[in-house]
Amino acid sequence: MSTTYAANAMLLKKAINDVLWDDEARMYRDNEFSSLHPQDGNSMAILFNVTQSQEQNKAVSKGLTQFWTDIGSLSPELNDTIIPFVGGFEVACSYLYSVIMTDFHSGSGTFHRRRRQARD
Repeated sequence: MSTTYAANAMLLKKAINDVLWDDEARMYRDNEFSSLHPQDGNSMAILFNVTQSQEQNKAVSKGLTQFWTDIGSLSPELNDTIIPFVGGFEVACSYLYSVIMTDFHSGSGTFHRRRRQARD
C-alpha cells in the first residue's frame, strides 16, 4: 500500500508542477488561469516538498522576499495586508530553506524576519 501512496504522491507532485509552475516568475501560480503568485501556496510548496529541485526552492524563497516589509510580509492576495497565519507558513518555509541552503545567521535572514513579525 505504501508503494501506491508514493506513486500517487509523485503523480500529484508532477501534476502540480506541470500546471502551476510559472517559469517566468519562478513561482507557483494560484491556479491554472491566474497570474497571482500566492504567499501561502508558494510557502507550502516548499514545506510539503512539491518543489522538484533545490533551484526551485531557491527561486520560490527569493520570490517571496518581494513582499517583505519591516513589520512582516504583505500578502499578494490582499494588497497591503499582513496576515500572520499565512506569514507563519512563509517564515517556516524560509527557515527550512535557510537551514538547508543558506547562512541563516545573516542579518537579512529568517531569524530577523521572524523576530520582526512576532514582535507585533
